Amino acid sequence: MNTETIARPDLARTMHSIIQRIATGPELSKDISREEARLGMRAILENAVDPVQAGIYLIALRMKRETLDEFKGVLDAILEATQRVTAEVDELVDIADPYDGYNRCLPAAPKQADQNAACRLQPVYFDFNESVLSTDATNAIDANAACMKQVGRPAQLIGRSDPRGTEEYNLALSERRALSVRDRLRRLGIDDNKLRTLPRGELEAKGNDEAGWAQDRRVDFEWL
Repeated sequence: MNTETIARPDLARTMHSIIQRIATGPELSKDISREEARLGMRAILENAVDPVQAGIYLIALRMKRETLDEFKGVLDAILEATQRVTAEVDELVDIADPYDGYNRCLPAAPKQADQNAACRLQPVYFDFNESVLSTDATNAIDANAACMKQVGRPAQLIGRSDPRGTEEYNLALSERRALSVRDRLRRLGIDDNKLRTLPRGELEAKGNDEAGWAQDRRVDFEWL
C-alpha cells in the first residue's frame, strides 16, 4: 500500500503498533524505522490519534533515546505538514538544546543579520577639561542618533575623562560630558527612555601622554 494514501484508522493502528514497541521501558524498547517514525508523527499532526497516544509516542521516543532514523522520520512528517517559503537572507538561526548543544530542531526562522551591524555607534571626544561639544563631537552624535533611530534600541552614554585631576573632579566632568551628549540627542528626537548616562571619570583611562589622554576624554555609546 502506498503510505501516502493511508487512511486515518490505519494511522491509528500504526501508532498502536509503534507504541507497543517503543513504550516498554529503557531495557526492552525497540527501535522503529524512519518510515514508521514519519507515520507516527503524521498521525499526531493530522489528529488521527488521541492526545494520550501522541504524548506516549513522543515521550517514549525521548526516553529510549531516539535513533537518527527515528529523528529523521519525525522531521520528514513535520516538513510534509509545514508550508515553507524561501527567504533570501545572509544567516539562519538554529535553536539547539541549551544543555548539551545537540541540535534537535528545524531552523526556527530566517533572521536577518543583526541590525546593529548595519550601523556603528562611535565615541564622542572632548577637548581637555571641556564638556562643550566641538564640531567633530556634534557630527559624531548626529551619526549616532541616526543609527539609534534605525535600530530602535536604547543606549547607555558612558562619560570618561583622562587621569589628570582628582577622582571627584573627573567623575563630575565625565558626567557633564555624558549629559551634553544626551541633551544633543534629545534635540535630535531621541526619547529620554532610550537614553541612560553613566559617569565613569578616570576609571579605565589608559593614556600616559597627550595622545593617549585625548582618547580617554570621551563618551562611549553602548547598546542596552
